[in-house]
Parts: sequence; structure tokens; C-alpha cells
Amino acid sequence: MPHESKPEQEEQQPRPVLSVVIPSCNGEPHLPACLDSLARQSFRDFEVIVVENGSEDRTVEIVTKKYPWVQLISLGRKQGFSRPVNIGWRKAEGDLIFLLNDDTVCADDCLEQLVNAATGAPNVDFFAALMVFFDDPSVINSAGHRLQTEATVTEGGIGQPVGGFYDQEREVFGACAGAALYRRELLERLDGLDEDFWIINEDVDFDFRAQLHGATCRFVPQVLVQHRLSQFMGTGSPRMIHAYIKNFAAYLLKDIPPAFWARHRRQILTHQWRATSALVREKRLGALARARWDLLWLAPRMLRKRRAQMAQLIERGERIVQWTEQDRDPGTEGVPDSGRSGAQRLWHNLLPGAISLALMTPLLFWLGIMSLQDRLLAPGFR
Repeated sequence: MPHESKPEQEEQQPRPVLSVVIPSCNGEPHLPACLDSLARQSFRDFEVIVVENGSEDRTVEIVTKKYPWVQLISLGRKQGFSRPVNIGWRKAEGDLIFLLNDDTVCADDCLEQLVNAATGAPNVDFFAALMVFFDDPSVINSAGHRLQTEATVTEGGIGQPVGGFYDQEREVFGACAGAALYRRELLERLDGLDEDFWIINEDVDFDFRAQLHGATCRFVPQVLVQHRLSQFMGTGSPRMIHAYIKNFAAYLLKDIPPAFWARHRRQILTHQWRATSALVREKRLGALARARWDLLWLAPRMLRKRRAQMAQLIERGERIVQWTEQDRDPGTEGVPDSGRSGAQRLWHNLLPGAISLALMTPLLFWLGIMSLQDRLLAPGFR
């Protein structure tokens, strides 16, 4: 079995090379498959920490009875994603921290490939796995994170076949936290995940902060992980939409450098209007309205954090702008035309667009405050 800790009265084992941290909530249907895949690993010098996050099923009982080699931390109530992750890596003993979703299954040599990658690239700070869809392992879920001009951070290669371009190990903007390896030193330097990002985009915020501190991330296609997508919140659920919209605004206000905003503000605002209009047409008004309402308390906190890292935002801003032109994925660029005529597109977008502008007013207000703040702290950018 993997590395097990002994009672305090016995002689302590050496610290494991690697710690696997798994936040889990109601993981009964899929966590056992994840732990079983870890028990089969060819690399053995690791520990596993499951941070149980307010489960209402048999997660605690299953881990306790069937997986005694797993360290279980039970929080007793739901605390999102970022806080359980921070509790887990701070409890961990390894200098390499593998953050893993509970709805994943690792290839048998996954940890061996991770350790090899980290050993072979000592100057790289974190690593992105090749995540494929559980139901179709020939299709990519994530091959590292990509930054686009509208300030969205997308899963590289999503929907593309495995192989070809995605067989190449390369530097990427960041990593999906569903299967990412971090050096402890980086987590300590950045104080882990920002717990204001309760869930969704917490890894994107971490990507930005890592880039601002000069860290590098490498995509390692040999590290293969199958992923059952969005088991916790549900794809397209109101909770998912609310969290994504709220936390996009959060990292926009906190992490986008003045140089990026000056260069791409039109693309950012256009994308926001189109995305909001699409959600209005889909009648997702409740999730949208709650996300904008949350800016009343969230935006001031993000702007304070922006001020605290303004030196890095200025120093590393151009490097982050360059990521929009770097690491382009083949076959994932561009948006297909809807086929409607100009008049049809206008009518189709007019009413949703008007409602969208109203819903965007809080974000536009805080972006205006951000711009004024930047003019005072970074007067060279307009």
C-alpha cells in the first residue's frame, strides 16, 4: 500500500516524496475508484489525504473502513473547494503536492510520471496533467490552461483528440486544479488558493498569481488522468453559472494587469456582453443577478488585493499579455457564425442585450473604479 504514517510513539517514517490531496464532498459514487487507482500506482513513496467537506452520504465510513492507508480530515460542513485544499496541503508532508479531484481515475504510472517530470525540471514550479473524459478517454478534457484576449482562461485542447500536438510537453499558462502538481514552496509563497474563490476559477486566480511571481507551469502529457466532469456542482447548473460569473469578475478585478486591460478592454467587455446575453436568452437570470449582487461585497476585497500586488501587475503585465499569442491550440480558435442574417441577429440580440447591459452595470461600475485606481497607481497605462 502507499506510504502510511505510524503512531507517534513508534519511530517516524521518512517524509513521503509526494502528497496527494483530494477534497471530497458526497464522494461515495466516485471516490472509491479514485482511491483504487492510487493503490495501483507503480510509484509507492506517497501519502493520500482526503479532506471530507460536509458529505451527506457514506464517504467518511467508506474511507475509514476500506482505505485505512488514507488520512481523512473531516470538516463537518461544506466549505467550498479552496479552503479544503489549503487545509489538505498544509497537513501534507511531501514537498510535491498533487491536487486531485475525487471524480478522477489515475493511470497506473501517473505518480511516477509526475515525480519524473518534477525531478527532470527542477526550475518548473507546477505541472498540468493530461486530463481526458472518463466516458471517452480518446478526447481531451484539459491539456493545461490557456489565456485568451477576453481574459477567459480555458482548458487547452478541450474536445480535441488525444495525440499529435497534445503529445508535446511544453510550458503553459497554468493548470486545472482537478489534476495538478505543485511544489510546496510555490504554495507557501502564494499562501495557497485564495479562499474568497469558494469554488470555480480558484485555479485561474492561482495561475495569474503564479505568473505574477515569475513561476512557470509545464504540461506533461505522460501524466494521464480520467475525469468525470462536474460531479460536485453539475455542468450548467445555476450554482455553477453563479460561481463562474462571480469569480470571473473577481479575478478580472484582482489579477488582470493594467497593460492587459489597456490592450484588450474592448474584447473583455464584448465577451461579457455576449456571454451575459446568451445566459439571458437561456433564462438564467437568477444566477446572473445573484452573481452581480455578490460584487457589492466581493469587489472591494478584490480591489484591495489588486493594490497589494500592483508592483507585480506592472512588472509582469507584458509577459501575461504575451500569453494570449502563445501556446495556441490547433482546431480550437474562432467561433462559428450562427447562419442568421444581420437583421435576424439584431432582433435575436436586442432584448437580451438590453437586459444584459442592465445586469452588467455593477461589473462596469467596479471596472471603472479599477481603472481609476490603476491611473493613480500605474499612471503609464490608459
